[in-house]
Amino acid sequence: MMGTPVAEAIRRAVDAGAKIVGPIAAGTRLDDYVALCKEIAAAAGNAHVIIQPNAGAPRQVDGAALYLATSEQMAVTATRLLAAGARIVGGCCGTTPRTSRRSLQH
Repeated sequence: MMGTPVAEAIRRAVDAGAKIVGPIAAGTRLDDYVALCKEIAAAAGNAHVIIQPNAGAPRQVDGAALYLATSEQMAVTATRLLAAGARIVGGCCGTTPRTSRRSLQH
């Protein structure tokens, strides 16, 4: 987002002592979070990877951001994020307690 390559940002954070690294609310498609997770995991060394995606990329409708990913889509994505190297999976914009429960059950 600020122009720093992902691998460099992660390495800087780990070199500074971070034990957990990762993004929150990148505002992108769910598939893009999986690719980003792989990139972060490759650069994280011994640090744990946390991913907290939005419920998909937001769409502006009548001045409001709408997140269209379903709980089921979020659950599948959570499983894919864990396989991609995440050790902690949360949720940000557009997620709800129902989303979290569904992800845990999946």
